[in-house]
Amino acid sequence: FTHEKSYAEAISAFQHSLKLNPDNHISLGFLGCLSGDNELFKRSTAILEKRMAAGSQFPDLYNDYGKILLLHGDFAAAETKLRRALELHPGFLEAKINLATVLDVQRKHEEAITNLIEIKEKNARNYVLLGQSLYALGRFFHARFCLAQGQRLYPDYPGVRDRLSELEKFLFGV
Repeated sequence: FTHEKSYAEAISAFQHSLKLNPDNHISLGFLGCLSGDNELFKRSTAILEKRMAAGSQFPDLYNDYGKILLLHGDFAAAETKLRRALELHPGFLEAKINLATVLDVQRKHEEAITNLIEIKEKNARNYVLLGQSLYALGRFFHARFCLAQGQRLYPDYPGVRDRLSELEKFLFGV
């Protein structure tokens, strides 16, 4: 829901999730960030910190923490947690994509690109993020290719159609 910017639906889904499991750190963190409820965000991070302090070496926890921090806007801390997830499990696809997202937001585009290129089997999200990073660096032809690949895999990927149209006008005068 958050990816497609259906925030009302996302908030409803997270609220429902918390009725089923009040300690769901993802639902607490995302709901706290989306609704502006800092207490929910703090509860989420406290749960994660407690699990990590108990010696948990599950990369999923670090990835979840990174995603929550990314949504909260704490990009440096998100980067640290996502890098830890990848130390624990170097092939963790979601953590690689989330790290690339954080790097892109921090304008570390070259590193984001390097991180994404390492992924062998790319999905729409990979291609779109790669295209965004390439675009930010002015590598428009390559950006267009990656965005087109992302759109081919997920035709309704938010914002891609408009960005492709913009690039085609710029590159080809179409």
